[in-house]
Amino acid sequence: MLPIVPLLAAALLQTAPEGCRKCEHRGVVDCSKHSAEERQWEQEVPRCSVAARCAPCGGSLLVDCPKCEGGPLSAEMEQRRQAAAAWLAQEDPLETHLQRPLARAETLHFRLVVDVVALKDGKKKVDGHAFLHWVARDLERAAALQDGHYGAVAADRRSPSRMWLWQRREDHAAVMEKFLFSTSSGDFKMLGRDPVFSVWTADPQFEDAAPRLHSLAIHNGAHLLLSNLFRELWVGDLGAGWLDEGAGHWYEDKVIGRSTNYCVDETGIPSGGIPDMARSSIRTRLERSKDAVLPGLLRRQSGELSADEHAYAFSFYDWVSSEHRGALAPLLRGYHSRRSSSELLPEALGFNVFQLEEAWRAWVTKSYPATEPKPRRYERAPAPDFR
Repeated sequence: MLPIVPLLAAALLQTAPEGCRKCEHRGVVDCSKHSAEERQWEQEVPRCSVAARCAPCGGSLLVDCPKCEGGPLSAEMEQRRQAAAAWLAQEDPLETHLQRPLARAETLHFRLVVDVVALKDGKKKVDGHAFLHWVARDLERAAALQDGHYGAVAADRRSPSRMWLWQRREDHAAVMEKFLFSTSSGDFKMLGRDPVFSVWTADPQFEDAAPRLHSLAIHNGAHLLLSNLFRELWVGDLGAGWLDEGAGHWYEDKVIGRSTNYCVDETGIPSGGIPDMARSSIRTRLERSKDAVLPGLLRRQSGELSADEHAYAFSFYDWVSSEHRGALAPLLRGYHSRRSSSELLPEALGFNVFQLEEAWRAWVTKSYPATEPKPRRYERAPAPDFR
């Protein structure tokens, strides 16, 4: 007589649902509430509250096939639903404080809120949920680049960075006062421990413009990531303004295709006006002026940089990350220990400051174009994967 357990297992295998032609023998079909593009977005992030609140699919992006009794993906669909429901059931401090649900997402490095109905791209409108995913995608691209430059792994940051975009001024003000302990109405960030950036998207600086806000998010995301790498300590006020601002400009430029942002204290724009970050312009300025740049630049704090120095910080970071990538992590760790640039740079790069100036200038002349190529237009489609 055969054992009972194998007989039961065989019976279950014989009766297990196999799906049908309609569902391609999966037992499930794609949820009709999500387009193919939206399903791709959701697969790029571990969690999204918009998807998790979808009544038909519960964040799984799948529903039961109406033509059969299930199939091999039915159990996976249920597991996805349960995981999304469990995540959504966790208390979110922002939702609790504002007493309403928010459009939020989690990625490997970020916790995002994009509380926006729609933004503007010229005469076109950009859906807030779509924008949430575009920002999530590109923040992770910037994070992957930065991690590669510094040899960073997950354990090298103690907490994820937080990025909040608010369309209503009163919501930005409410979270600023509650969580950032500030009454400032402008965009604002806290760096180092539990880094966070918050912005009112309709601020006159941004006017709900999707391209401007997209760049802003990536630029500041780079600052948040760097301030929480290896130690919870911002180096921008430790004489490493070139590293802090250079990184913000560099990752924004690499991911977005341009750098249009700059960070200063609340006294106003940098001395000399808005920085011209075009590589051809940087090359021209360096070729026209023989005055040494690095002796002054390399000792300044972030808030002390002039407009030209923002551009030179970007370019110097460009050179270091291209030609001396292995020096970035030792430099950051050295600034964490409050060592000066005059001590660190010769040790990490093998040149004194005047030799550095000569090598950097020669590389700019060799590597930067004499005239700037046509700027890349704002693209809503996925950009190339720079990792």
